[in-house]
Amino acid sequence: MDNGSAPDAPNQTTASLTANWTYAPIVTICTGTATVLLNGLVLIVLLRRENAAVPFTVYLINLMLANILFVILGNPLDIVNSVYSTWYLGWAVCTLYLYAYYVVACAVVSAQALITINRLWATSFPVHYRIHHSRRGAVLICLSMWLYVHICLGAGVLLDAVSYRLPVETNGCAINIQAPPLRSWGLITQWTNFNIPILLGAVAYFYIYTKVKKRWAIRRLTMKLVAPAPGKVTPVLTLSNPPSDSAVRESLASRKRSQSFFILTLVTWTNFVTLVPSQAYFTAVYYADPMTPAMDTLLRVSSIMLSLQAALNPVLFAISMDNVKRFLRDLLRDYCGCCY
Repeated sequence: MDNGSAPDAPNQTTASLTANWTYAPIVTICTGTATVLLNGLVLIVLLRRENAAVPFTVYLINLMLANILFVILGNPLDIVNSVYSTWYLGWAVCTLYLYAYYVVACAVVSAQALITINRLWATSFPVHYRIHHSRRGAVLICLSMWLYVHICLGAGVLLDAVSYRLPVETNGCAINIQAPPLRSWGLITQWTNFNIPILLGAVAYFYIYTKVKKRWAIRRLTMKLVAPAPGKVTPVLTLSNPPSDSAVRESLASRKRSQSFFILTLVTWTNFVTLVPSQAYFTAVYYADPMTPAMDTLLRVSSIMLSLQAALNPVLFAISMDNVKRFLRDLLRDYCGCCY
């Protein structure tokens, strides 16, 4: 973030208010628009009564809401911050911008962490999960997450706004990490709320994969054991000989577990790839000069990857969730006359 000149210098002020458009803010506009539209469409599907009744869906809704809120609050102000060399929107709007890029951004990462924790619970203690996990419990967990990020991240934004913020007209809109209390807060929250959860999410995925792989192996072995002997006629399922209710329920539960794991796979690795550059930058600013060309390049790359992350989540859900695919297919058929 470039330091602006003094506001009482007319020639410098005029220059600083000249928009300097590059590829980064243009990409942010495109991905931000896509994020709101795609997340909104998926949110409509997830909020349907039959889908919202599933506890796991609550965590997906929580992630969609965090994505939309982050884009609506952060993207417009990030574009202004990118194309102008001086922050001219004032102290209050700067606080809103920092709120989006600290509190709401942390909510996005935390919402993804909740999905991973949910799958850890479901795969490690499946019986306990089915008995004790409910939609009400999922809602309370998500509300607790929002309370946590506001207390932990909001405290630093508030402290900066009240006591330590440098003049935004000359120093830009940023947390004053040179102040010792904010520097300590920033380092602790960066590692505990961003870096470590992202790394642990990748590690947890491999643990969940081993559990799921073992379950798949047991299921294949069971199918072999119950398979009819060679030459024996397999009974045909008809209206007079339907499958048992328990078999149907187990089949549906197995399909939902496989779908949840597929969602976890897509979300975990897409978010890992898109979030690592931005968190590398925000960690590096505490240890290196942010004004170097290398840091500037990392900032531009991380901004693009961060904006892509929120837009990709609904695409992944559309790929992996049957109900979302059906809704989008019906929508295209009704309004575009295709997908027959």
